Amino acid sequence: MDVQMPGMDGFETAEIILGHPHSAKIPIVFLTAINKDKANVIKGYETGAVDYIFKPVEPDVLKAKVEIHMKLYRLQEELTEKNKSLHVSQMEADSANNAKSEFLSTMSHEIRTPLTAIIGYCEFLLNDDLSKNDHQKYVNIIKDSGDHLLEIVNDILDHSKIEAGKFDLEKIPVDIHALIENTKMLLIGKAEEKGLVFNLNYTYPFPEMIHGDPVRIKQILLNLCSNAIKFTSEGTVSIELNYRPSDKKMGILEISVCDTGPGLSETQQSKLFSSYSQAEKSTSRKFGGTGLGLAISKKLAGLMNGDILLSSAPGVGSRFSLIMEIEETEDIKLVESAQAAECLIPDIEKNAMLINKPDILVAEDNGINQKLISRLLKNVEAGSVTIAENGQIAYNLIKENTYDCLLLDMQMPVMNGFELAEKLRKTKHTIPIIALTANVMESEKKNCLDSGCDEFSTKPYDKRDLVEKINTLIKAGQETTVEMS
Repeated sequence: MDVQMPGMDGFETAEIILGHPHSAKIPIVFLTAINKDKANVIKGYETGAVDYIFKPVEPDVLKAKVEIHMKLYRLQEELTEKNKSLHVSQMEADSANNAKSEFLSTMSHEIRTPLTAIIGYCEFLLNDDLSKNDHQKYVNIIKDSGDHLLEIVNDILDHSKIEAGKFDLEKIPVDIHALIENTKMLLIGKAEEKGLVFNLNYTYPFPEMIHGDPVRIKQILLNLCSNAIKFTSEGTVSIELNYRPSDKKMGILEISVCDTGPGLSETQQSKLFSSYSQAEKSTSRKFGGTGLGLAISKKLAGLMNGDILLSSAPGVGSRFSLIMEIEETEDIKLVESAQAAECLIPDIEKNAMLINKPDILVAEDNGINQKLISRLLKNVEAGSVTIAENGQIAYNLIKENTYDCLLLDMQMPVMNGFELAEKLRKTKHTIPIIALTANVMESEKKNCLDSGCDEFSTKPYDKRDLVEKINTLIKAGQETTVEMS
């Protein structure tokens, strides 16, 4: 910009340009014929100029100075943007840290609550003066508190595995109708305690079987239904099943959980699926919970190429819909009516007992777990239960006796479960082996199966799951024996 101009000189023009927020950082280079007059040069720099070029202008000098000042200007702009970005990132990090701190505080409370009940009521049980009714009541409280504590731990582990990208899903046949009926069976007691009606509504036809991960689909439904029951004080909770065929050999399965609860505002909905948070801080104080359930469910649905959609409004209630694409294959049969659906529901109680009173060997070093698993197996009609305190003792017993199944703790002294399973398979022993472990990571399951185990069951023991796996392995072994003979 020339310094000497009629009407408004360069200094005045520069002050106006640099005084406006949109142009305050534009580099200004003054051109002047006043031969290096010190007063004018100082005035120019005070006005905001970044440089001076004296007339007559040297083209190469002009070009070089313009290029260097443009480069400096761009670098300054980049630095400003990076500072803004860093500021935003810092605010987001602070917000995330605050959320995690609140989450850890909530988690500490959530874990201590059932622990307090378990320890407190165990102390009451040591009192000999308890009536039979009080004894049963306290045992039920301890059982419920233990189940609640396990749910919290499982939520934390599932969230960690999903965040780390180490979460694997199965893809096996799933009886969707039986899964929904079983979900209702597990939760109807809680609904009835609050005076709620629990409905199942099916739109026919729908597939008899789909391919997916039954454990994770059920986990999502249990999360959605438990939330609906928790936040609904009166009215109904419903599971609705809809199926929409398509022209691309992919059908849409929609399982919705609807409630007549208080509903959610748009602000509350925006926070609902975030990890470490609930719709409002007061929610955790009033209803409890880790704030992970819906976040986990949303991510699980995404891993299954699906989604969870929410429709809600204050005073109206909420509708959470699990949407999944399923492949339409020739072997998919559709359930056309309620009568046909009833025929698909399995007799769950039949699977709660062992078949043919099997003789079972348990390799477990922990004394409390020995007593627990022995009592559990005798209650489900095991023929006999033999305990081995380590893998070496178990191996010696197997050489001298015949057992229908081996329940194998993987962490034991002398010879651990992995070593025993490998040794048995190397000697061509075909005894069915079920690994028992408190490690729920997928890598642990793989290691157990690779060592020679046939199945994998986690601690704490799930009686129904364990019985089903024992029955399946024994039946498979009997069929193999018949074929060989």
